[in-house]
Amino acid sequence: VKGQGDRLTFDGALKAAGDRAQLQVQGRHNLGSGIGEATLKMAPVVFAPGVLQPRDFVPALYRSILETLGEVAADAKVAWGPDGLTSENAALRLSIDKVSTGEIVVDRLATTFRLDKLLPPRTAGPQRIRIGRLDVGVPLARGVLDVNIISPNRVEIDIDRFDLFGGFIKSQRLVIDPTSNNFDAVLQVEGIDFARILAFAEFGELTATGRLEGRIPIHYKNGDLRVTDGLLKTSSGGGVLQYRPKGIDEALKKADRSTSLAIRALANFAYEEISVRINEVEAEEVRLDIFIKGKSLDVFDGVPFEFNIVIEGPLRQIVQESLAAPVLPPDIQDLVDRGKAIDQPAQ
Repeated sequence: VKGQGDRLTFDGALKAAGDRAQLQVQGRHNLGSGIGEATLKMAPVVFAPGVLQPRDFVPALYRSILETLGEVAADAKVAWGPDGLTSENAALRLSIDKVSTGEIVVDRLATTFRLDKLLPPRTAGPQRIRIGRLDVGVPLARGVLDVNIISPNRVEIDIDRFDLFGGFIKSQRLVIDPTSNNFDAVLQVEGIDFARILAFAEFGELTATGRLEGRIPIHYKNGDLRVTDGLLKTSSGGGVLQYRPKGIDEALKKADRSTSLAIRALANFAYEEISVRINEVEAEEVRLDIFIKGKSLDVFDGVPFEFNIVIEGPLRQIVQESLAAPVLPPDIQDLVDRGKAIDQPAQ
Protein backbone atom coordinates (compact mmCIF):
# COMPACT_ATOMS: atom_id res chain seq x y z
CA VAL A 1 0.00 0.00 0.00
CA LYS A 2 1.36 3.44 -0.95
CA GLY A 3 0.02 6.87 -0.07
CA GLN A 4 0.46 10.40 -1.30
CA GLY A 5 -1.71 13.00 0.35
CA ASP A 6 -5.30 11.76 0.33
CA ARG A 7 -4.56 9.18 -2.35
CA LEU A 8 -3.84 5.57 -1.61
CA THR A 9 -2.84 2.86 -4.08
CA PHE A 10 -2.58 -0.81 -3.33
CA ASP A 11 -1.28 -3.86 -5.14
CA GLY A 12 -1.15 -7.44 -3.90
CA ALA A 13 -2.07 -11.07 -4.37
CA LEU A 14 -4.00 -13.78 -2.59
CA LYS A 15 -2.65 -17.29 -3.00
CA ALA A 16 -4.19 -20.72 -2.49
CA ALA A 17 -3.45 -24.41 -3.06
CA GLY A 18 0.29 -24.03 -2.72
CA ASP A 19 0.50 -20.94 -4.94
CA ARG A 20 -1.13 -22.80 -7.84
CA ALA A 21 -3.94 -20.24 -7.82
CA GLN A 22 -3.37 -16.51 -7.45
CA LEU A 23 -5.77 -13.59 -7.29
CA GLN A 24 -4.09 -10.31 -8.22
CA VAL A 25 -5.58 -7.18 -6.66
CA GLN A 26 -4.89 -3.58 -7.70
CA GLY A 27 -6.73 -0.44 -6.74
CA ARG A 28 -6.83 3.09 -5.42
CA HIS A 29 -8.78 5.05 -2.85
CA ASN A 30 -9.19 8.75 -2.07
CA LEU A 31 -9.38 9.37 1.65
CA GLY A 32 -10.93 12.81 1.18
CA SER A 33 -13.78 11.87 -1.14
CA GLY A 34 -14.22 8.26 -0.05
CA ILE A 35 -14.13 7.19 -3.70
CA GLY A 36 -12.11 4.26 -4.95
CA GLU A 37 -11.92 1.29 -7.26
CA ALA A 38 -10.22 -2.06 -7.52
CA THR A 39 -9.59 -4.69 -10.14
CA LEU A 40 -9.17 -8.37 -9.38
CA LYS A 41 -7.78 -10.96 -11.75
CA MET A 42 -7.33 -14.68 -11.34
CA ALA A 43 -4.94 -16.14 -13.87
CA PRO A 44 -6.04 -19.43 -15.44
CA VAL A 45 -6.11 -22.25 -12.92
CA VAL A 46 -5.54 -25.63 -14.54
CA PHE A 47 -7.19 -28.67 -13.00
CA ALA A 48 -5.71 -32.09 -13.73
CA PRO A 49 -5.88 -35.46 -11.96
CA GLY A 50 -3.04 -35.87 -9.49
CA VAL A 51 -2.07 -32.19 -9.82
CA LEU A 52 -4.91 -29.90 -8.75
CA GLN A 53 -8.60 -30.50 -8.08
CA PRO A 54 -11.53 -28.37 -6.80
CA ARG A 55 -11.31 -30.17 -3.44
CA ASP A 56 -7.89 -28.55 -2.92
CA PHE A 57 -9.79 -25.27 -2.51
CA VAL A 58 -12.98 -26.64 -0.94
CA PRO A 59 -12.31 -29.87 0.96
CA ALA A 60 -16.06 -30.54 1.24
CA LEU A 61 -16.05 -31.35 -2.51
CA TYR A 62 -13.85 -34.40 -1.91
CA ARG A 63 -16.74 -36.85 -2.15
CA SER A 64 -18.98 -35.05 -4.64
CA ILE A 65 -16.54 -34.13 -7.45
CA LEU A 66 -14.35 -37.10 -8.29
CA GLU A 67 -12.27 -35.73 -11.15
CA THR A 68 -11.86 -32.47 -13.04
CA LEU A 69 -9.80 -31.70 -16.12
CA GLY A 70 -9.93 -28.15 -17.44
CA GLU A 71 -9.24 -24.50 -16.85
CA VAL A 72 -10.90 -21.68 -14.90
CA ALA A 73 -10.11 -17.96 -14.99
CA ALA A 74 -11.85 -14.86 -13.64
CA ASP A 75 -11.66 -11.11 -13.35
CA ALA A 76 -13.71 -8.46 -11.59
CA LYS A 77 -13.92 -4.72 -11.09
CA VAL A 78 -15.58 -2.83 -8.26
CA ALA A 79 -15.97 0.84 -7.46
CA TRP A 80 -17.22 2.54 -4.32
CA GLY A 81 -18.07 5.85 -2.78
CA PRO A 82 -18.96 7.22 0.65
CA ASP A 83 -22.28 5.35 0.62
CA GLY A 84 -20.94 1.98 -0.50
CA LEU A 85 -20.45 0.16 -3.79
CA THR A 86 -21.33 2.15 -6.92
CA SER A 87 -20.55 -0.47 -9.55
CA GLU A 88 -19.46 -4.09 -9.67
CA ASN A 89 -19.01 -6.65 -12.42
CA ALA A 90 -17.14 -9.86 -13.01
CA ALA A 91 -16.55 -12.57 -15.58
CA LEU A 92 -15.87 -16.23 -14.89
CA ARG A 93 -14.48 -18.23 -17.81
CA LEU A 94 -14.79 -22.01 -17.75
CA SER A 95 -13.24 -24.39 -20.23
CA ILE A 96 -13.73 -27.86 -18.80
CA ASP A 97 -12.69 -30.96 -20.74
CA LYS A 98 -14.20 -33.29 -18.15
CA VAL A 99 -15.78 -33.25 -14.71
CA SER A 100 -17.22 -36.34 -13.06
CA THR A 101 -19.23 -37.02 -9.94
CA GLY A 102 -20.61 -40.27 -8.61
CA GLU A 103 -23.72 -39.89 -10.82
CA ILE A 104 -22.83 -37.85 -13.92
CA VAL A 105 -19.97 -37.09 -16.30
CA VAL A 106 -19.74 -33.76 -18.13
CA ASP A 107 -17.48 -33.37 -21.17
CA ARG A 108 -16.45 -30.16 -22.98
CA LEU A 109 -18.25 -27.52 -20.94
CA ALA A 110 -17.58 -23.93 -22.01
CA THR A 111 -18.98 -20.61 -20.86
CA THR A 112 -18.15 -17.04 -19.94
CA PHE A 113 -20.32 -16.27 -16.96
CA ARG A 114 -20.84 -12.53 -16.48
CA LEU A 115 -22.08 -10.95 -13.26
CA ASP A 116 -23.30 -7.38 -12.77
CA LYS A 117 -23.48 -7.81 -9.00
CA LEU A 118 -21.10 -9.72 -6.77
CA LEU A 119 -22.66 -9.67 -3.31
CA PRO A 120 -25.12 -11.25 -3.54
CA PRO A 121 -24.28 -12.61 -7.01
CA ARG A 122 -26.50 -11.64 -9.94
CA THR A 123 -25.86 -12.42 -13.61
CA ALA A 124 -25.96 -9.81 -16.33
CA GLY A 125 -28.99 -11.47 -17.91
CA PRO A 126 -29.14 -15.12 -19.06
CA GLN A 127 -25.72 -16.71 -19.47
CA ARG A 128 -25.26 -19.40 -22.11
CA ILE A 129 -23.52 -22.65 -21.25
CA ARG A 130 -22.53 -25.22 -23.88
CA ILE A 131 -21.88 -28.85 -23.02
CA GLY A 132 -20.43 -31.35 -25.47
CA ARG A 133 -21.73 -34.40 -23.63
CA LEU A 134 -23.63 -35.06 -20.42
CA ASP A 135 -23.77 -38.69 -19.30
CA VAL A 136 -26.50 -39.34 -16.73
CA GLY A 137 -26.90 -43.01 -17.62
CA VAL A 138 -27.96 -42.07 -21.15
CA PRO A 139 -25.77 -39.96 -23.46
CA LEU A 140 -27.02 -36.37 -23.83
CA ALA A 141 -24.97 -34.47 -26.41
CA ARG A 142 -24.47 -30.92 -27.74
CA GLY A 143 -26.29 -29.29 -24.87
CA VAL A 144 -27.21 -25.61 -24.80
CA LEU A 145 -28.75 -24.01 -21.72
CA ASP A 146 -29.17 -20.51 -20.31
CA VAL A 147 -28.75 -19.71 -16.63
CA ASN A 148 -29.94 -16.47 -15.06
CA ILE A 149 -29.20 -15.75 -11.39
CA ILE A 150 -31.81 -13.20 -10.33
CA SER A 151 -31.25 -13.30 -6.56
CA PRO A 152 -30.04 -15.72 -3.88
CA ASN A 153 -33.46 -17.40 -3.91
CA ARG A 154 -34.27 -17.30 -7.63
CA VAL A 155 -32.30 -18.94 -10.43
CA GLU A 156 -33.86 -19.45 -13.86
CA ILE A 157 -32.66 -22.21 -16.18
CA ASP A 158 -33.77 -22.74 -19.78
CA ILE A 159 -32.63 -25.96 -21.44
CA ASP A 160 -32.57 -24.98 -25.10
CA ARG A 161 -31.78 -28.53 -26.16
CA PHE A 162 -29.74 -31.67 -25.61
CA ASP A 163 -29.41 -34.13 -28.48
CA LEU A 164 -30.51 -37.65 -27.57
CA PHE A 165 -30.81 -40.72 -29.84
CA GLY A 166 -31.43 -38.72 -33.01
CA GLY A 167 -33.93 -36.41 -31.33
CA PHE A 168 -33.65 -33.91 -28.50
CA ILE A 169 -34.95 -32.89 -25.12
CA LYS A 170 -35.64 -29.38 -23.88
CA SER A 171 -37.41 -27.85 -20.91
CA GLN A 172 -39.85 -25.22 -19.94
CA ARG A 173 -38.20 -22.59 -17.76
CA LEU A 174 -36.98 -24.04 -14.48
CA VAL A 175 -37.28 -21.64 -11.56
CA ILE A 176 -35.10 -22.83 -8.69
CA ASP A 177 -34.80 -21.47 -5.18
CA PRO A 178 -31.37 -22.66 -3.98
CA THR A 179 -32.38 -21.93 -0.40
CA SER A 180 -35.42 -24.23 -0.47
CA ASN A 181 -33.74 -27.37 -1.85
CA ASN A 182 -36.68 -28.33 -4.09
CA PHE A 183 -37.96 -27.60 -7.59
CA ASP A 184 -40.21 -28.95 -10.33
CA ALA A 185 -39.36 -29.24 -14.01
CA VAL A 186 -40.89 -30.69 -17.17
CA LEU A 187 -38.61 -32.14 -19.85
CA GLN A 188 -40.02 -32.17 -23.38
CA VAL A 189 -38.91 -35.09 -25.57
CA GLU A 190 -39.08 -34.86 -29.37
CA GLY A 191 -38.04 -37.08 -32.25
CA ILE A 192 -36.19 -39.82 -30.32
CA ASP A 193 -35.19 -42.67 -32.64
CA PHE A 194 -36.68 -45.91 -31.30
CA ALA A 195 -34.04 -48.07 -33.00
CA ARG A 196 -31.18 -46.09 -31.46
CA ILE A 197 -32.60 -46.45 -27.96
CA LEU A 198 -32.77 -50.22 -28.35
CA ALA A 199 -29.27 -50.36 -29.84
CA PHE A 200 -27.90 -48.33 -26.88
CA ALA A 201 -29.60 -50.73 -24.46
CA GLU A 202 -28.02 -53.66 -26.35
CA PHE A 203 -31.44 -55.23 -26.70
CA GLY A 204 -30.45 -57.19 -29.77
CA GLU A 205 -33.53 -59.41 -29.64
CA LEU A 206 -35.90 -56.46 -30.00
CA THR A 207 -35.79 -53.96 -32.86
CA ALA A 208 -38.22 -51.23 -33.83
CA THR A 209 -38.69 -48.34 -36.22
CA GLY A 210 -40.33 -45.01 -35.49
CA ARG A 211 -39.82 -42.09 -33.13
CA LEU A 212 -40.86 -41.18 -29.61
CA GLU A 213 -42.07 -37.89 -28.17
CA GLY A 214 -43.62 -36.78 -24.89
CA ARG A 215 -42.95 -35.20 -21.52
CA ILE A 216 -41.16 -36.19 -18.32
CA PRO A 217 -42.08 -34.20 -15.18
CA ILE A 218 -39.29 -34.14 -12.59
CA HIS A 219 -39.70 -33.31 -8.90
CA TYR A 220 -36.67 -32.60 -6.71
CA LYS A 221 -36.99 -32.31 -2.94
CA ASN A 222 -34.35 -32.61 -0.22
CA GLY A 223 -31.93 -34.51 -2.44
CA ASP A 224 -34.60 -36.86 -3.81
CA LEU A 225 -35.23 -36.69 -7.57
CA ARG A 226 -38.38 -38.39 -8.88
CA VAL A 227 -40.31 -38.75 -12.11
CA THR A 228 -44.12 -38.61 -11.90
CA ASP A 229 -46.65 -39.11 -14.72
CA GLY A 230 -44.05 -39.17 -17.49
CA LEU A 231 -45.38 -40.18 -20.89
CA LEU A 232 -43.51 -41.15 -24.06
CA LYS A 233 -45.38 -42.27 -27.15
CA THR A 234 -44.67 -42.99 -30.77
CA SER A 235 -45.37 -40.27 -33.28
CA SER A 236 -48.12 -40.65 -35.88
CA GLY A 237 -47.61 -43.21 -38.62
CA GLY A 238 -46.61 -46.12 -36.42
CA GLY A 239 -43.80 -48.48 -37.31
CA VAL A 240 -42.58 -52.06 -37.13
CA LEU A 241 -41.51 -53.92 -33.99
CA GLN A 242 -39.73 -57.28 -34.11
CA TYR A 243 -39.11 -59.42 -31.03
CA ARG A 244 -37.19 -62.62 -31.68
CA PRO A 245 -35.80 -64.10 -28.44
CA LYS A 246 -32.90 -66.52 -28.47
CA GLY A 247 -33.92 -70.15 -28.56
CA ILE A 248 -37.35 -69.22 -29.89
CA ASP A 249 -38.09 -72.72 -31.28
CA GLU A 250 -37.46 -74.38 -27.93
CA ALA A 251 -39.34 -71.60 -26.13
CA LEU A 252 -42.41 -72.12 -28.31
CA LYS A 253 -42.44 -75.84 -27.51
CA LYS A 254 -42.57 -75.10 -23.79
CA ALA A 255 -44.89 -72.10 -23.95
CA ASP A 256 -48.61 -72.21 -23.26
CA ARG A 257 -51.11 -70.99 -25.83
CA SER A 258 -51.16 -67.29 -24.87
CA THR A 259 -47.38 -67.04 -24.58
CA SER A 260 -46.88 -68.77 -27.93
CA LEU A 261 -49.43 -66.42 -29.49
CA ALA A 262 -47.69 -63.32 -28.14
CA ILE A 263 -44.23 -64.44 -29.33
CA ARG A 264 -45.45 -65.27 -32.83
CA ALA A 265 -47.32 -62.00 -33.17
CA LEU A 266 -44.40 -59.84 -31.97
CA ALA A 267 -41.92 -61.54 -34.31
CA ASN A 268 -42.98 -59.08 -37.03
CA PHE A 269 -45.49 -56.60 -35.65
CA ALA A 270 -46.87 -53.46 -37.30
CA TYR A 271 -47.75 -51.16 -34.43
CA GLU A 272 -50.15 -48.25 -34.57
CA GLU A 273 -49.19 -46.97 -31.16
CA ILE A 274 -46.65 -47.58 -28.42
CA SER A 275 -46.75 -45.59 -25.21
CA VAL A 276 -44.64 -45.75 -22.07
CA ARG A 277 -45.84 -44.23 -18.81
CA ILE A 278 -43.09 -43.56 -16.29
CA ASN A 279 -43.57 -43.21 -12.54
CA GLU A 280 -41.15 -43.49 -9.67
CA VAL A 281 -43.15 -45.30 -7.02
CA GLU A 282 -40.40 -45.21 -4.37
CA ALA A 283 -36.86 -43.89 -4.18
CA GLU A 284 -35.04 -45.36 -7.22
CA GLU A 285 -37.98 -47.71 -7.87
CA VAL A 286 -39.49 -47.05 -11.29
CA ARG A 287 -42.73 -48.38 -12.79
CA LEU A 288 -43.06 -48.53 -16.59
CA ASP A 289 -46.53 -49.12 -18.05
CA ILE A 290 -46.05 -50.09 -21.70
CA PHE A 291 -48.97 -50.20 -24.12
CA ILE A 292 -48.60 -51.68 -27.63
CA LYS A 293 -51.36 -51.70 -30.24
CA GLY A 294 -51.20 -53.09 -33.77
CA LYS A 295 -51.22 -56.30 -35.79
CA SER A 296 -48.93 -59.09 -36.90
CA LEU A 297 -47.57 -58.89 -40.45
CA ASP A 298 -47.07 -62.65 -40.73
CA VAL A 299 -49.78 -64.48 -38.81
CA PHE A 300 -53.42 -64.28 -37.68
CA ASP A 301 -54.65 -62.51 -40.83
CA GLY A 302 -54.20 -58.99 -39.47
CA VAL A 303 -56.30 -59.51 -36.35
CA PRO A 304 -55.59 -56.54 -34.00
CA PHE A 305 -53.63 -57.04 -30.80
CA GLU A 306 -53.21 -54.94 -27.68
CA PHE A 307 -50.44 -55.61 -25.14
CA ASN A 308 -50.18 -54.07 -21.67
CA ILE A 309 -46.84 -54.70 -19.98
CA VAL A 310 -45.83 -53.54 -16.52
CA ILE A 311 -42.19 -53.40 -15.41
CA GLU A 312 -41.17 -52.35 -11.91
CA GLY A 313 -37.80 -52.13 -10.24
CA PRO A 314 -34.68 -49.99 -9.83
CA LEU A 315 -34.06 -48.01 -13.02
CA ARG A 316 -30.48 -49.20 -13.38
CA GLN A 317 -31.62 -52.81 -12.95
CA ILE A 318 -34.36 -52.37 -15.57
CA VAL A 319 -31.85 -50.98 -18.06
CA GLN A 320 -28.96 -53.29 -17.30
CA GLU A 321 -30.81 -56.55 -16.69
CA SER A 322 -34.18 -56.34 -18.45
CA LEU A 323 -32.67 -54.78 -21.54
CA ALA A 324 -29.02 -55.78 -21.72
CA ALA A 325 -29.57 -59.54 -21.51
CA PRO A 326 -33.25 -60.29 -22.09
CA VAL A 327 -34.71 -63.76 -21.92
CA LEU A 328 -38.21 -64.97 -22.55
CA PRO A 329 -40.21 -64.12 -19.40
CA PRO A 330 -41.77 -67.31 -17.98
CA ASP A 331 -44.86 -65.38 -16.90
CA ILE A 332 -45.38 -63.36 -20.06
CA GLN A 333 -49.01 -64.46 -20.15
CA ASP A 334 -49.54 -62.37 -17.01
CA LEU A 335 -48.11 -59.32 -18.79
CA VAL A 336 -50.21 -59.63 -21.91
CA ASP A 337 -53.69 -58.22 -22.31
CA ARG A 338 -54.70 -60.70 -24.95
CA GLY A 339 -56.96 -58.48 -27.04
CA LYS A 340 -59.21 -59.84 -29.75
CA ALA A 341 -56.78 -62.46 -31.04
CA ILE A 342 -56.26 -64.50 -27.87
CA ASP A 343 -58.82 -67.09 -28.85
CA GLN A 344 -57.94 -67.01 -32.54
CA PRO A 345 -56.45 -70.38 -33.68
CA ALA A 346 -52.84 -70.31 -34.81
CA GLN A 347 -52.27 -70.25 -38.57
